[in-house]
Amino acid sequence: MLSKALPLLLISWLSLAGAGCLTLEKPSQPEPKPLGQILNQQPSEPAIDQTQPLPANMERRSLEFADGRTINFILVKLPADEWQWSLENQPQEPKTVKRWREDLNSHLVINGSYFNESQTPTGFYQSDDQTSSIGWPDADSQKNPNSYTGSITITDGNLKLNYLPQQPGLEPSSATQAFLSFPTLLFDGQALVKEDSQKYARRTVLAQDSNNIQYIILTESGVISLYELANWLAAQPEQFNTAINLDGGPSTGLSYADQNLTLDIPSASIPNIISLKKISD
Repeated sequence: MLSKALPLLLISWLSLAGAGCLTLEKPSQPEPKPLGQILNQQPSEPAIDQTQPLPANMERRSLEFADGRTINFILVKLPADEWQWSLENQPQEPKTVKRWREDLNSHLVINGSYFNESQTPTGFYQSDDQTSSIGWPDADSQKNPNSYTGSITITDGNLKLNYLPQQPGLEPSSATQAFLSFPTLLFDGQALVKEDSQKYARRTVLAQDSNNIQYIILTESGVISLYELANWLAAQPEQFNTAINLDGGPSTGLSYADQNLTLDIPSASIPNIISLKKISD
């Protein structure tokens, strides 16, 4: 169960979120602690070819900063009637997103929940017959804006994002796959990260617009702070309503394959992922 009194200083740790594996002092208290200076760590893979073609539902966008950083994003549009979502978790066998996709015969795989040194999720996690030892937070804990506020649920293959402080009392059924993440970057179109920590990392985000169309946004190259990312998302033409930060840093990765077109943004080996398959197939 999440603590009812997570310290306000948790927001400073959120700036470090995205460093992959997180350690916990106790499994029942999922307050993340960064593992050294690994925010900018990249997996040891060949350089990404950013000129390769993208499928029709993907596009590249770039953002430049005065300090010389250039961040290249991949944005993936995923209408609900075209895609089947699912969660997969194998703490005993971490692997790259590409290997996950190949083993599952999926069309698209991205990284998912934060995890600790034992490779288990640091927040509430429920996938088929697997439920984490960390229980769903009570209504009072859900109101805490400095906690695991991002709810990702999948019911009958359909993804839904929620911001818990606006819906205290919300709880997934046993038939729903779900996990909690942090921070929520946008709600009602407004950026929720108010201070810039200047801690930069690779990032993975789930977002939805006012028409409930789902999106994946992740850094193809470059590193960005959560404050910068939240404000960039708020300015995009899709007018995202909600956006939730997932695990990132070395964990950030995407693997796509359909017919003769493939795209791989390499990740480190990770124990849990989000998988998508085309409904038409």
